[in-house]
Amino acid sequence: MRCHLAAISAKYAVILRGYCDYRSVEQPQQSTYNARARNEEETRVADGKGSMAREPVTGAQIARPPVHRITMAQLAVLVPLCLITWQLWDGTGAYSLLCGAMVAILPQAWFASVVFRSRGAQQAQQAARKSYAGELGKFLLSVAGFALVFAAVRPVNAPAVFAGFLCMLVIQIYGSWRLLR
Repeated sequence: MRCHLAAISAKYAVILRGYCDYRSVEQPQQSTYNARARNEEETRVADGKGSMAREPVTGAQIARPPVHRITMAQLAVLVPLCLITWQLWDGTGAYSLLCGAMVAILPQAWFASVVFRSRGAQQAQQAARKSYAGELGKFLLSVAGFALVFAAVRPVNAPAVFAGFLCMLVIQIYGSWRLLR
């Protein structure tokens, strides 16, 4: 018995396949726009020269956030700030400001390098563990940095040290906010 399933969608034709010849129903054409690669180990990628090259697929290719830009912005603000401090006040304030800023910049750069090493959905648990360990390491590096500055640098201008630290934290927070937008 042949059924007239032309008006019924392919979904219902699969359900009714025991009752009639389901091959008589026209299946919709699948677009190749979202189709998977035929070989899951390879995919075709444009090489910029008009041809397609084969490239291995290694999981999710999520780009790393450009957190190095925050560090570069901090250093770009730090150098003129130290020079202005040195010209307006004294050398002690300038290198104290530099020391306080470095106490903020170095742990933050270390944290970013540790946390953003692993990528991909399969390494999400590992990334979460690394973020906790990175935050603890960042805190310990900051404490050690302040201890080193106040123990080894003589003479030191304490308000300048904390001003440099806070200035770099403001740039870090603003830069992180800009990256997430």
